[in-house]
Amino acid sequence: MGLKGETTKQKILETACNLFYLRGYNGTSIDDILKAAKVKKGNFYFHFKSKEDLGYAVIDAYAARTIPLLQETLKQDGNPLRRLFSLFRKQDGRMKASQYRGGCPCGNLALELADHHDGFRRQLDAIFDAWAREITLILKQAQKEGTLEETVNPKEMAHLIVAVLEGSTLLAKTKKSGEVYRSCVKSLESLINGSPSKRAAQIH
Repeated sequence: MGLKGETTKQKILETACNLFYLRGYNGTSIDDILKAAKVKKGNFYFHFKSKEDLGYAVIDAYAARTIPLLQETLKQDGNPLRRLFSLFRKQDGRMKASQYRGGCPCGNLALELADHHDGFRRQLDAIFDAWAREITLILKQAQKEGTLEETVNPKEMAHLIVAVLEGSTLLAKTKKSGEVYRSCVKSLESLINGSPSKRAAQIH
């Protein structure tokens, strides 16, 4: 495939990522994508067999964006829990910048499609699991450094963190305010820290 073909494919994919994010999968037609990307139907079907085929590619694209970003944040130097908490702050900043529109692309698609399309459900589930694995690693590192209680199960806590972040992001999108997100994150940080008086000086 030539450079022009790759450019067209990327344009279709990026347009679909944006439209699925803002309108949902079912709320976006192939014609919507063609119009926004300014490409012909023949170009679309040269690169993608169907809208479903494009849907898989979009979810792969979301994974390719979010997982490396998570890894980069969590692998920076410094206190492991401080790095984890910086992830929470970055999400707050992204939502504020978007005026609380959109929310989490993967969360949005999971809510829309998990009960109706098992292929998409499994693909999205794998992304959530990948996020939890990265967070598990940072929690284990925190335990080794003595900033996280040994009684904490890192894997279980990681899944709780993903659940709280996804749920509070949805609430922030619904309320068009970051207040509920910050409140949930504050409680989550207190839970991770254990006794605030015992841990706060080490983390903040």
